Amino acid sequence: MSNLTNFIEEYTISDSICDEFLDYYHANKDEQYKVTSPDESITATYLTVGPKDYKVFDNFFSDFVKKVDGYVEDYIFSKQGEQRSFGSWALVEPFNIQHYAPGQGYGAVHCERQTFDDGPRFLVWMLYLSDTPNAGTKWIHQDHTTECKKGSLVIWPSDFTHLHTGIPSMNDDKYIATGWVNMIPDEAATNWMNAA
Repeated sequence: MSNLTNFIEEYTISDSICDEFLDYYHANKDEQYKVTSPDESITATYLTVGPKDYKVFDNFFSDFVKKVDGYVEDYIFSKQGEQRSFGSWALVEPFNIQHYAPGQGYGAVHCERQTFDDGPRFLVWMLYLSDTPNAGTKWIHQDHTTECKKGSLVIWPSDFTHLHTGIPSMNDDKYIATGWVNMIPDEAATNWMNAA
């Protein structure tokens, strides 16, 4: 654990797993949709992947679960061994694979838990799927930037403390996959783990 002061952690995922996301994105052109905000601070092409299709990404999620468990262990449980109260987590929302053409980006400063419906979110994950020079993500309060490097998985808290914005490339395409980790009741966690 390297960033106890900012709670933003980076992990490494293999290029071959990133390619599975890209292959899925390119194979599902009919389900892609354009996203443009009224002020054009957000311009991209998205593909939303629902939980029923998570099996396609088993290679990723089997490793991802270990990384989230490690994150929770490092940040939520005390190093002195005392047990803290903490609920269960699961992946229950769809995630997005996003393509930003040169000059496009998610320029709005935002957090990932902004509405009542976002309430169960407690962590965010983002996987860079491309090596895109001069592109990445900037966290405002932490004054922290990650570069868009293929295979870099970033996990951070979903709340207002972690306002962030995308850094677009003016010359190259940028691809990411991004989603959320949700708090769930313990009974639901047991059912989710048994179904996996």
